[in-house]
Amino acid sequence: MPRRCTVCSHPQVATINQAIVEAKPLRRIAADHSVSESAMNRHAKEHVPATLSAAVEAAEVTHADRLLADLRALQARALGILDQAESAGRLRDATAAIREVRGCVELLCKLAGQLSSETTINVANVIVSPEWSRLRSILLDALEEFPDARAAAGAALLEAENVPSRR
Repeated sequence: MPRRCTVCSHPQVATINQAIVEAKPLRRIAADHSVSESAMNRHAKEHVPATLSAAVEAAEVTHADRLLADLRALQARALGILDQAESAGRLRDATAAIREVRGCVELLCKLAGQLSSETTINVANVIVSPEWSRLRSILLDALEEFPDARAAAGAALLEAENVPSRR
């Protein structure tokens, strides 16, 4: 008849299992709970409930979801600031808010796996595309009520179009 697992019958088995799932050193867990290292190794390999591992994974997913929600809330706040700055004609503040929104969008794309940090854009290919021409026109038309911003955006677009390709 097989021996009963000394860790499974230990009064602090839940604490021991949690320490194992948290990847604490088995030698230390064994010493802290007066259990042999061999019993701890067997228990860790054969008896740690899969539900504890699943609980840790669920906690990690919950944490990631919370971070994502925080990032989306930050993006919404930046968009609100952008709207306020544009309405008040504070172009410098609007430009700063645009940068923040862009940063949020970039990070959201990276988190979603849609953009890698190694992604390079061949500017020469972008500026000759019909989509770029249409986007440039839409942007400049949208800024028509803000002549200073329109001039600054036009200058920035021209500068971007004259940047040599980095590919």
